[in-house]
Amino acid sequence: MKGLQISKDLMVYLRKHNLETLKVHSIFRESLNLINDSNELITLFITNKNIGPMCAIVPIDPRVMQSLMVDDVVEIRDESLLFMRESIDIDFTGSDVWKPGIQVKKKKLGYQNLKENVETLKNIIDQDGETSGIVALIGVVDFTSDAVERVSQEPLNQYADFIEPRLIQLLNAVGQRNIHENKHLNEEKILEIIPKFIGFGPGLTPSTDDFLLGIIASMIYEAKVSEDDLEDVFKFTDQVFSLSKGKTTKVSEEMLRHGAKGKLPQHYRAVVQAMFYDVKTPLRRLCQGVLSSGSTSGTDFLFGVYCYAQLRLKWNREGGTIHDKSRCSKEYLL
Repeated sequence: MKGLQISKDLMVYLRKHNLETLKVHSIFRESLNLINDSNELITLFITNKNIGPMCAIVPIDPRVMQSLMVDDVVEIRDESLLFMRESIDIDFTGSDVWKPGIQVKKKKLGYQNLKENVETLKNIIDQDGETSGIVALIGVVDFTSDAVERVSQEPLNQYADFIEPRLIQLLNAVGQRNIHENKHLNEEKILEIIPKFIGFGPGLTPSTDDFLLGIIASMIYEAKVSEDDLEDVFKFTDQVFSLSKGKTTKVSEEMLRHGAKGKLPQHYRAVVQAMFYDVKTPLRRLCQGVLSSGSTSGTDFLFGVYCYAQLRLKWNREGGTIHDKSRCSKEYLL
């Protein structure tokens, strides 16, 4: 069987770990996870799924996939995966290789365009999002005051109402991070909040983790667009990931591990790009692919992207303290 597409990091992994064995970790209707001795996941999707880091798309018949069992042994053979019990051989030689990681576009997005995108994103979430997660807070979080605050105390849902104080704390800490003289002090404030924020909500990737991924991804792209030191940002985001270990689901932990390095699923990355660069595909179309992810996962990720974009608008209104403006292109600023 020929693999259809494989992420570059997974292809590199296969080449470096010839004859090593993996085990089947979890099986779902349209995907399965393998796990290695280092407790890292590899995800295989059936046809027509968006690819992501350490992932591949394979043409396994769903009925065949359901014949697999947790703990089945899978051996790496050069650029192939061999499921030993079922004798299923997936060969990735010549497969399309997808590159994860940060992807830049030619033209940076101006703040006026960003404002329009923020309004569009909120409308998309309100109209098409799954609001049973923490995204229910989107209508009551105000970014126009000195500090981010909740402006309505009307009950929302059990997840949103419970996490709201911590989410507000997190947004205010993130909002203060880019004031250069207090940067590391405010990073410490963020890190203090993370253990009390991570892992909350239903599903394989809890709502708060999806939200946090949107924040982290936006933070990384912000640094790239602003020509800041990416290594410094990665050092911080890796600390955020480290605090998630053992405090959330394995699938979510792996999602944050990749996200901390700027590696996102293809459809997630496309939305974040659209908040920083002038792209051809309409934002609404890009968001539709994300909204179909999980139950609330895609919606809560978009909520994180939305909140970070609101913070960018807030920074600009308050005088652009986030960057040395001389380093930014004119179209990036008002």
